[in-house]
Amino acid sequence: LNFSTLGDVALLGKSSQLFLVGLVLFLIAHIAYIIAFLQRGIDIITMTYGVIAVLPIAAAVLLWLWPSLPQDMRIPVIAYTLVISAMVASAVGTFQKNDSADPNILLASIYFFISDIFIARDRFVRRQAINKMINLPLYYAAQFLFAYTTAPTPLDASS
Repeated sequence: LNFSTLGDVALLGKSSQLFLVGLVLFLIAHIAYIIAFLQRGIDIITMTYGVIAVLPIAAAVLLWLWPSLPQDMRIPVIAYTLVISAMVASAVGTFQKNDSADPNILLASIYFFISDIFIARDRFVRRQAINKMINLPLYYAAQFLFAYTTAPTPLDASS
């Protein structure tokens, strides 16, 4: 969550450099989520289904953004798209790994993915209020759900 908070601050700026800093901070946040999911346990076969589901969507989003992406943002946006897609696929992988699978992890990852599409739309395609109206509730719901579901559980008082 700390990297996301710093990313939020960077995205408050309007410059391309601050946007890139925010993108990198969120990329690190997604890697941290992937690590948390790995610690929770991931079923590789189920994660593969997640990859199969998310990659065509990510590719479609990149194709849609491509004409509007500045040249210097293409590689960072591709890298970010791959990492957030890996985060979603990893979230899918947690769902079948153990008996305590929490669907909120999957929901949070999907919310985050969709919210970022609207950030990209606002930044690169068309600035409109609707982008923030969709992005912000999804983003904050995702962060809440991630914090709620990936936080360590307190030790049982009887142990």
